[in-house]
Amino acid sequence: MGVTTDKIIANSNIAFGTSGACGLVTDFSAEICAAFTQSFVRSTGYTFEFERVAIGIGNRPSSPQMAAACIGLLQAMGVTADYYGVLPTPADVFVSTDTEAVAQADIARWEAWSAKYQFDAIFSTDGDRPLIADEQGNWLRGDIVGLLCAKALGIGALALPVSCNTAIELSSEFSKVVRTKIGSPYVIAAFEQLQGSGSIAGFEANGGFLLGTDTSFAGKTLYALLTRYALLSVLALLELSGSQSLSSYSK
Repeated sequence: MGVTTDKIIANSNIAFGTSGACGLVTDFSAEICAAFTQSFVRSTGYTFEFERVAIGIGNRPSSPQMAAACIGLLQAMGVTADYYGVLPTPADVFVSTDTEAVAQADIARWEAWSAKYQFDAIFSTDGDRPLIADEQGNWLRGDIVGLLCAKALGIGALALPVSCNTAIELSSEFSKVVRTKIGSPYVIAAFEQLQGSGSIAGFEANGGFLLGTDTSFAGKTLYALLTRYALLSVLALLELSGSQSLSSYSK
């Protein structure tokens, strides 16, 4: 069955990259959705034991049918599907915010919240890009978030696009820094140049972080993940805030 699943995916018009499975909605047939679901369950099962999978959708008209195909396959494999319906995504209910150029009105709102509620930090994310403010409501640029995250993780070498702040090299925190064209595929490709430099990672000016090798954090092993994800950045900065305020890092 694994070979059949591989062939279904290989013969489809769906491409799988740093943002997941991408293609025309008309190409996401029930068969294709089921094939990706089976591949996910089997590959994840090599590392983790689980009996349940959460399913959520967006507001696009095609979402319920795609979810139904995924749920049907899970049930056929004996895995319980927990269906959560529509979940917020940037395309549905979030107000669009450029994580590289935050509006002054947003910053003023965060400053007011911080003063009123005494937060340690404020964050939001669409899954792969973090939007983070310190305890005073000051916005942290995405590339500075990436720098701080890499520092907290003890990363040895970095790959990042030319659009990121030159403070990264000037920090002298890393044994090697490779600059690339703008875009996560270029960052991932540059990881080859960093082999042998210890733990490696990369990020973009929007704060999207990519872990190129397994590393340890807070006593746990974090496995390499060659796709942008934001929660790691949030957790790393909260870890840093335990020793000193985030505002001290953003100055």
